[in-house]
Amino acid sequence: MRLSDLKHLGIRILRDGEFSNLGLLNHDSPGLLVCYYDGNYEKSLLSNPCVSAVVTSNTLVDSIPNHLGVIVSDNPTDIFYLVHEYLR
Repeated sequence: MRLSDLKHLGIRILRDGEFSNLGLLNHDSPGLLVCYYDGNYEKSLLSNPCVSAVVTSNTLVDSIPNHLGVIVSDNPTDIFYLVHEYLR
């Protein structure tokens, strides 16, 4: 699924990307969409090759590598769970 497929949910997509799973930063399923809301977890984000897209805040967006899809929100956790509920 592409992040752009979720546009109708009213989310702000900064950079489109594909994902096939939702998970935490330490999960090892390929194609992960993760929630990145705390800069203390930057090392986990950058070291996980399974991450393909990120829901994050405006303050953390500059630390996201260019090859990852990005959703930006003032409340990234809320958006992550909105996507989770939509896909259930």
